[in-house]
Amino acid sequence: SAIGLNCNSPGNLTAQTIVNKSGGNNLIMWDKSEVSVQVTTMDLSYGDISITEYAGKLKFTYYTDAQTQKTVTGQLCDSEYEIMQSNSTTATDHTISISGTASGTLKLKLNGVNISTSTDRSPIDITDNAKVDLILCGTNMTVYNSNGLDTPSIHVAPLSELDIEGTGSIDTGNNRGISKGYYSAGIG
Repeated sequence: SAIGLNCNSPGNLTAQTIVNKSGGNNLIMWDKSEVSVQVTTMDLSYGDISITEYAGKLKFTYYTDAQTQKTVTGQLCDSEYEIMQSNSTTATDHTISISGTASGTLKLKLNGVNISTSTDRSPIDITDNAKVDLILCGTNMTVYNSNGLDTPSIHVAPLSELDIEGTGSIDTGNNRGISKGYYSAGIG
């Protein structure tokens, strides 16, 4: 039975802890009106985007404009993050790399990106046991058109996982004609 009521304020959240004095676990109830999930939106137009596992959580490195790189740590997998491209009518050569996901599944919304790489890097690279739910919004293109012969548009390394959903579309072909994959897969 609950005997005491304590109020705590970690950050700007309000919690009420009901203390179980008979030896069980305490129950923490958060005031739902004060809990908000910050959705991080990153613009691929400005530079490469890197999402890595860091200290048991996620670290995002991206550009906020053409010259300013930003790194945000301590992010959780159970939030939804968005990558968009402000000038998607013109293809960018910036890439997205996801390395590890802190023992969770990253929910990543891809919203109107147009990537055409000219290096030996995949436009989207998922490695190190990363688990990704890719949510498609709008029209997206990931085109690998380098002289390399075996790099897919979306690379999913062994032991990594990719689930694609949403109402948008993605074209993972390359500029090598009808086969679209030439010597490589669109997703592989």
